[in-house]
Amino acid sequence: MQYQVGKTGRVIAARLFEGEDIYESIESIATKEKINCAAVLLREVSEKQML
Repeated sequence: MQYQVGKTGRVIAARLFEGEDIYESIESIATKEKINCAAVLLREVSEKQML
């Protein structure tokens, strides 16, 4: 088995609003923040969870 350990440089959390395109939003953030490589985790939150 082989593996590598790295350090997290930055963590960016973003909230998309209804109707916003996920791909375009991620691309926009990556461009603005000069991100070359990233892991993207998505989570859907219902209105109940937001209250």
